[in-house]
Amino acid sequence: MNIKITYNWLLDFIKTDADPYEIQKYLSLCGPAVERIEKIGDDFVFDIEITSNRVDCASVIGIAREMVATLPQFGKYAKFTSNPIKQFSIPRFTPVYGSDNFEVSIIEPDLAQRILAVVLADIEVSESPKYIRSRLEMCGIRSINNIVDISNYLMLSLGQPNHIFDFDKIAGSKFIVRSSKAGERIKTLDDRMITLSGGDIVIEDGGGHLMDLAGIMGGYDSMIDNNTKKILFFLETYNKTKIRRTSMLTGQRTQAATYFEKGLDCELIGPVVDFGVKLLNKHANAKISSKIIDIYPDPKSKKTVQLDYKKINDLIGVKIEEIEVNRILKNLSFDIKTHQGKKIVEIPFFRDNDIDSIEDLSEEVVRIYGLHRLPGIIQQTEVVPQPTKSDLEFEVKNKIRYFLKSNGVNEIYNYSMISEKNLQSFGLKLSDHLKIVNSISQDIEYLRSNLYFSLVNNIKENAINNEKFILFEIAKVYHKKFEGLPDEKEMFTIATTTDYHNIKGLIDNLFKFLNIKINYEISTNYKYLDPRLQINILIDNHKCGLLGKLDSKYQLELGISQSIFICEIELDVFVRNYRLLSEYVKASKYATIIQDLTYQSTPQNIYEKITSTMISQSKMLKKVYFINSFKDKITLRLEFNLPDRNLTEKEAIGELLRLKEMLKL
Repeated sequence: MNIKITYNWLLDFIKTDADPYEIQKYLSLCGPAVERIEKIGDDFVFDIEITSNRVDCASVIGIAREMVATLPQFGKYAKFTSNPIKQFSIPRFTPVYGSDNFEVSIIEPDLAQRILAVVLADIEVSESPKYIRSRLEMCGIRSINNIVDISNYLMLSLGQPNHIFDFDKIAGSKFIVRSSKAGERIKTLDDRMITLSGGDIVIEDGGGHLMDLAGIMGGYDSMIDNNTKKILFFLETYNKTKIRRTSMLTGQRTQAATYFEKGLDCELIGPVVDFGVKLLNKHANAKISSKIIDIYPDPKSKKTVQLDYKKINDLIGVKIEEIEVNRILKNLSFDIKTHQGKKIVEIPFFRDNDIDSIEDLSEEVVRIYGLHRLPGIIQQTEVVPQPTKSDLEFEVKNKIRYFLKSNGVNEIYNYSMISEKNLQSFGLKLSDHLKIVNSISQDIEYLRSNLYFSLVNNIKENAINNEKFILFEIAKVYHKKFEGLPDEKEMFTIATTTDYHNIKGLIDNLFKFLNIKINYEISTNYKYLDPRLQINILIDNHKCGLLGKLDSKYQLELGISQSIFICEIELDVFVRNYRLLSEYVKASKYATIIQDLTYQSTPQNIYEKITSTMISQSKMLKKVYFINSFKDKITLRLEFNLPDRNLTEKEAIGELLRLKEMLKL
């Protein structure tokens, strides 16, 4: 929330020797941020950001309070010369002209916490005084007439929205505050017809007409015009949740709504009424013609917090003298009293929504004291103990999950048991698997020896219209031993219906993410995989996993129309080889020459063999990337570089030709 106020307007309430730019600098260090200053004529306009919990600052008086607390910290003088909040109060109005009667009723108690209203007569509608008109226009509010302008002036001065109705347009001299019904319509002051969804706070007159979309915008039918002679000055605090809901649903994001939806101080209304009546009397000849209506069923009592200087210093981390703490709190309008030998802080009503504890008071003290004054101490360097295996395993699992989920792979949680039918579908012996004696269902009779059983079933059960799936699971498998408990291993398995390149690319990048170097070799050892498309995953030439296409005979046995690709790796492989940081490779300061190579893939010229051979047989070749493939053609990108000099393109082409000849490509 941002507000605009002017420098000269602030000087109505305080005396200070700080210029506008000093106010911007010092206030932004310790309180609301002054984002911009614009000089207009002999005045300066501040554009100030107000945090959502500090609606008490969203006014001239609110910023003046912050200045009185902040500026002395920087050697600048700042004292109140006039404070309407303390100076004015609710007068027990005795009509000095006429005896107008008016009634207000609230149908549901939770709609409004407090309502104040008074009728004023002998109104003279005219142009506003120059100081009001110019200040409002500098702050982005269009001047309309003296009555409407005073209403807006009060809102910016004291932070309390209010509304002024043409009293003679209110049927039955009566207002009913109630919830709207779905489908009800109201025409607002901006000449817009709004259809309400129900549950909005509205005000109805004695004739059943909607006169106000409460807390947001007044009704068109009761607006002030040149013929207005009598007005109803109406102030209220509404249910902030309902105001926010209505404002968002109707799209009416008015300045009044931004105040009400943050929760206003019920005690502020009294001084605003008194101050407002005096302004209306001075600039519109208004005379009081009714008793004041004050509906306040649940008056607030002041909140208190016990003051603990040691706790404040412990929370802040530096010692601030008690006299300094007291001065800061008093300048922020907190009262400090002694009760039974203990210091008690009375919270002002306007801070009731955001001050609850000693921690909140500490925050107030430190921001005014100055966060910039706190010493910057570099934390002492410590040797961080390396995690135990269980901690490391947990970390690696989370990294695997994070990487795969970030790449659109779905994690699956399955039972650790499968059915006899599942085992037979994959041609596995029942005697090699542990059977649960008292299983509650035939679907969960045998402990799994692999995870791919379950993932393939997941795909079968969820595949609709050949939808593409990429699933993974991390879980334990159980291998039967001759005697004793089974051998338990935690496995990581991916199954997908996309294609071979997709699953291999995921595995390559997963290992890179974990800073583990791998390579591959052709395999024909796994009977449930297609013998033409299965490979071993190697780390330091030791087999650590497998990747391939599910054999079509098992695919048909299971009734699956799509090809399924599987990768299985023991989780301990990741844990043992995981590195927090990648191996440092010094960047070459010499130019890199890039060449592309397209070759025909054959069983003798597989990708892994071609790339590993080229890198091992060339001192110039540093990196090989897969670009694309078409039918049996594969295109690679080769990077050539020397560590001690610039390589010429001619040399790189010569090296590429040598490698092609060596590999007979």
